[in-house]
Amino acid sequence: MNAAKPSRRVARCMVPLVVCAALAGLAAPDAGATTTTGKPASRWSATLCSSVTSWSKAIEKNGNDLSTQVGSDPDLATARSEIVTSLGQAVALTDQTATKLAALGAPNVRNGAKIAKAFQQAFASSKSKFSAAQAQAAALPTDDPDAFNTAGSAVDQLISAAPDPVTSAFTAINSLDSSGNLIKAFAGQKSCKPYVL
Repeated sequence: MNAAKPSRRVARCMVPLVVCAALAGLAAPDAGATTTTGKPASRWSATLCSSVTSWSKAIEKNGNDLSTQVGSDPDLATARSEIVTSLGQAVALTDQTATKLAALGAPNVRNGAKIAKAFQQAFASSKSKFSAAQAQAAALPTDDPDAFNTAGSAVDQLISAAPDPVTSAFTAINSLDSSGNLIKAFAGQKSCKPYVL
């Protein structure tokens, strides 16, 4: 890492599930890095940021709705069904965003293809975590409240970890964007303000 590089950095805090960690500075330019053709950095960053923000808000609303539903459920079997349905919706929301970002392609900056791939892999990983949580939720015991809560804690951990890969993809921009052009584009986009330190 090169401490002499600009201090502006890209970050993302996934509310309410993930707390942002401190991010490292920009990496020094790599003479071997390649420039990729693709969408202008400003357009790419605006679409990425708005897509991730929409996804994050939808996931948050989905979780809040679930809390309300489960709190009013008359029995554990109904609560389990509500959790499984909610996680299915989280899987679908994540898949929809992944499809949108795949269609977006890469930004026209050095290592743009690698940056785009990082987000595609991140959403695939998040989808996998939500799917795993859904599978575990489907097996929650409904004959013992204590057992339900204990097993539910493991489901909660998977849900909490689901957005982590997307947070890591934003962090990766700091090392992959060796030209700094994409980070500059982030700074100039209103939709990207929550992601820039």
